[in-house]
Amino acid sequence: MEDKEKKESENSEESTDKNIVEETIDQIMPGLGKLVNRLKLTAPELESRLNEADIEIKKRIQDGYSGKPKVSYSYNIRTLSQESRVKSPERKKEPGFTEPVVDVIKYDNSVRVIAELPGVTEDEIKLEIKEKSINLEAKSSSRRYRKIIPLPGRVALIEQRFINGIFEANFEMTDD
Repeated sequence: MEDKEKKESENSEESTDKNIVEETIDQIMPGLGKLVNRLKLTAPELESRLNEADIEIKKRIQDGYSGKPKVSYSYNIRTLSQESRVKSPERKKEPGFTEPVVDVIKYDNSVRVIAELPGVTEDEIKLEIKEKSINLEAKSSSRRYRKIIPLPGRVALIEQRFINGIFEANFEMTDD
């Protein structure tokens, strides 16, 4: 009986000495915690690293760590040739409008523009072709998108389609 009580008291002492990392390791693979304890005795740097990880985890729990990434949106124009890149004109952002995520792909004699416009319908999209750019605008009751997209030259619209929040327009390069 005394041996059983002695083992229980040792186990309770071990559980109070364990940090979050050790408890997690022991929960994932029972018995692995004893191996970690033996390793800590032979390698003191392991114990310091475990303590550092434990402090960081406790700090994140206390501060309410958010794992949500910070996202910024942009677009790139990629050409298949070694032509100079098209520069994006400087513009001021209008309040209430969101810039959609846009890809511009240039082929030999054509350009494809793909834009993500969730929350709008096809009849709410307005596409205006300027000299060397297009103005894309979409307004619904809950969403408002606007973006001026520079193009590598003058274009003429061939076709456009809108499926599941993805707008795609194909343009033909003109010599004008």
